[in-house]
Amino acid sequence: MYELLPRWNLVPRGDDDWHLVDGSGTQREMPDLIDRLGERWLRPVGRRDGAVKVAGLNVWPDHVAGILRRAGGVADVAVRLHANGRLKAFVVPEDGLEEGDLAPLLDVVMARSLRDHERPRSFRFGTELPRNAMGKLEDWP
Repeated sequence: MYELLPRWNLVPRGDDDWHLVDGSGTQREMPDLIDRLGERWLRPVGRRDGAVKVAGLNVWPDHVAGILRRAGGVADVAVRLHANGRLKAFVVPEDGLEEGDLAPLLDVVMARSLRDHERPRSFRFGTELPRNAMGKLEDWP
């Protein structure tokens, strides 16, 4: 938990979101998503910018997914942080393509466009992205 400095106050920004306001009324966006734990206490719960740490460096999974989507033969892709601390990707090939056809193309795109720590280390392939009953993207092994 963190205690706010005396010059700052938390004000609601919307559902479960907060801004910082100083004594003059100037608002500042919180750099992270937080849980408010009292009038002056907070706990960071996630990054607002969507970045994750891989090998000690910031990586944006949405950026990596966008690069992989540009590979020929990719209908859709999702990228997440794997439990091993590296990225993982779920790839949906375009109709008629198999994993064996697409994997070498992805290797070329990654080598040209992504730094080593940005490259997913594990891939799953399927006919559609894994989604829960509400249609939200869900995790995959």
